[in-house]
Amino acid sequence: MDRDLKTRWLDALKSGEYEQGTGSLMFEDDSYGSRYCCLGVLLDIEKCLEENSKERWHSEGMPTKKFLKVIGLDSDYADGLASVNDDSNDFDDVIKMIEQEV
Repeated sequence: MDRDLKTRWLDALKSGEYEQGTGSLMFEDDSYGSRYCCLGVLLDIEKCLEENSKERWHSEGMPTKKFLKVIGLDSDYADGLASVNDDSNDFDDVIKMIEQEV
């Protein structure tokens, strides 16, 4: 993964701008607003959550293999990030994982 993209991704996760969510890349909640998986944040900063990019870059739960290949992230590793994200109440464990392993 490009160092600049990794830095922008970590900055976005740490910014407090994104509320952590589980089970989907991004979803709207009437009570709480938008919630994002860590991978949804990555797609958002790369402008890939727009409606016209859905088939090309993501499904409801995961980025496409094509997207992961373009940014240089292994699909098994992305699955691991999604699992850590879904088992957490915030992005802290995901941030540590990305800082140490990406």
